[in-house]
Amino acid sequence: MLLTTQQPPLHGVVLLVENDQNTRRIARHVLSDLGLYYFQAADGNEAMSLARNAGTIDLLVADLLLPHMGGWLLANALREMQPDLKVLYITGSPHELAQLFVPEGAAFIVKPFLPPTFEAKVREQFSRTPATGER
Repeated sequence: MLLTTQQPPLHGVVLLVENDQNTRRIARHVLSDLGLYYFQAADGNEAMSLARNAGTIDLLVADLLLPHMGGWLLANALREMQPDLKVLYITGSPHELAQLFVPEGAAFIVKPFLPPTFEAKVREQFSRTPATGER
């Protein structure tokens, strides 16, 4: 178990889209330890295919820079199918630079990140109502 907090498990479905295998591995372990069901993809096209067949997705966790379709475009496309989708962006850019590319009000995490930091961001997104999330 990678998590250090003693908080209750979460319930929901996450679409994890990250082309870096190490980052995806860490995220998968955290999502699993949190009790979440997840689908994973390495690029935007694969994520769109998964999303069409996945049913309701509670949280999209996506790298901003992905092959074939970036995370921001992916989020916009998925929100056409599910307008209340919550999104957590992953970026390898420094925090100050990332703010230039992340939509205003959006949640993001800078990689590399530690499992407890990712856990906190995921929990934060699950605690948000769609009205408080970024559009």
